[in-house]
Amino acid sequence: VYFVNYRMGLSLEFYYISLNYISTTLATAFINALPAFVFIISLLSRVERVDVRKKEGQAKVIGAVVCISGAMVFTLYKGPGLYSGKEVTTTNSIAKAYTKQDCIKGSVFMLGCISAWAIWVVMQSFILKEFPAKLRLMNMEIGFSCIGVTIYGAVTERELSSWKLSWDVNLLAVAYAGIIVTAATYPVQVWVVEKRGPVYTSIFSPLGLILTAFLSAVLFHEALFLGSVFGGGLLVIGLYAFLWGKNKEAQ
Repeated sequence: VYFVNYRMGLSLEFYYISLNYISTTLATAFINALPAFVFIISLLSRVERVDVRKKEGQAKVIGAVVCISGAMVFTLYKGPGLYSGKEVTTTNSIAKAYTKQDCIKGSVFMLGCISAWAIWVVMQSFILKEFPAKLRLMNMEIGFSCIGVTIYGAVTERELSSWKLSWDVNLLAVAYAGIIVTAATYPVQVWVVEKRGPVYTSIFSPLGLILTAFLSAVLFHEALFLGSVFGGGLLVIGLYAFLWGKNKEAQ
């Protein structure tokens, strides 16, 4: 149980380590591949079944591919600006050059991140069959992850100043991650995995890109590009095709 549940913390550790070697754009592109990893692992473990001879099976495969393609377009392609927003200036002081070795290291860590997260999501479907107490399962997952991450942090970060929290945005970020991201989101995820399966759960993850772009443009007046709109459209089309196939299978 510890091995499976710690996958959540292990995934986050790999993710933050990878940011030392690759850009956030490349890291986001890897994260968008999560539905593909979950889909493949679910097929290999026979959690998900696809009959490509039927329309619903074809819709699921095509929808997953289009959804992931839209996420990649959204992340890697800008295109002309559609909404200028505020002028954002960048300086060389915040730019970072990444070597070939850095990209290889970062990519390896991101592959570990996505693999650990995908295995964790898929294994939830097996655990829920033997351990249906969802709230207790969630508490165990978070507890084991906290233990593992705390041990890792104590070994790698020994400066006491790094552990201090002040009344600033850092405390707000920690509170948001604990209350909203963890306490409010994970119970819903566990429930959806039990009802519809791990692939159904992970296929929604790229929608965060659309919400982020929309809220950034509205709240922070950030620029909006054609690539974001085009990629978002592919995301919606792919998601609709996958859900159509999933619902047809359920019927």
